Amino acid sequence: MVVLKYSFDHRIEGLHQAGVLIRDIESGMLTLRRNEKDFLARLNLKYRGKFNDNYESLQSSLQQLQEKLKGQGVEIQSINQLKDVFTQYQHAFLSIVTQQQALGLHPKDGFYGRLRQAVHEVEGIVGAQQGHLLMKDMLMLRRREKDFMLRWDMKYVDKFTKDLAIFHEDLQKSAIGVDSKQQIEGSMANYERDFMAFVVASQRKGLSSSEGLHGQMREAVHQSEQLLETASQELSQKLVEEKASNQVSYIAIVASIAAIIIVGLYFILRSIEGPIQQLTQLMKKARAEHDLSVRSNMNGKDEISVMAQVFDDMLDKLGRCWIVFVAPRVKWV
Repeated sequence: MVVLKYSFDHRIEGLHQAGVLIRDIESGMLTLRRNEKDFLARLNLKYRGKFNDNYESLQSSLQQLQEKLKGQGVEIQSINQLKDVFTQYQHAFLSIVTQQQALGLHPKDGFYGRLRQAVHEVEGIVGAQQGHLLMKDMLMLRRREKDFMLRWDMKYVDKFTKDLAIFHEDLQKSAIGVDSKQQIEGSMANYERDFMAFVVASQRKGLSSSEGLHGQMREAVHQSEQLLETASQELSQKLVEEKASNQVSYIAIVASIAAIIIVGLYFILRSIEGPIQQLTQLMKKARAEHDLSVRSNMNGKDEISVMAQVFDDMLDKLGRCWIVFVAPRVKWV
């Protein structure tokens, strides 16, 4: 009974430990989300390193959880799916980091840095030519550019294209020399190219949380949250079922052992009571009928058989004494 109780308790403890590991994985996911948010807010690559370190720790906890459940003979499908979802999450995040590096981690880096350089080049040429109307057009283009970066709305790209056409019209109407116009047009072509490259890279990254790589990352996060919640519920249900099953099994085993003991005691009592009753009846007969010839004929080695053998020996000796001392003095009538 002690061994069975230990086995049941050990299994329940294993399921409790699996529950603790699920809590650890949920905590690890929150840490990864924090690393993700820190990178997007600060654009610092050190958070990519922290993300990768915490991701390895998360995978280790998941491996321990799978081994723990396997050792308990429990299979939860949602746990098995988590590894693929975590891999998708890591891949999406690292892809966002790579895309952000292409866009630029600071104003002088990536597409954003080249875009600023092209703008400053155009502004320098236009300013030198004192083209006030063109400078006004450039300020409008910069406004569309900033609006897009602040709101991530493609309508500002359309406005940028329209304002760019206006800039070219005003450039052709201006009194600037031909060489300067060609130089400005070349710089504006670079500006337009870099801005459109910036837009395409931003679309790939995701203009909202449901688009591009952002959308893939959010989808992986939501899947992991749902799977963890499902796994937690399934494990809680398994724990309840296991406790109920162990209780039923324990009661059944206790009842079975009690029944075996009772039946065994019954047969033991019968094996003791039968010979005692037999010997008692024999003694009563010998006493009531003064019959020294009765014998129990019990040949066992148990205590009752030994006592019966002693009784037989006693009657045998008494019988011989009666023949020797009493029989010769009997007067026959």
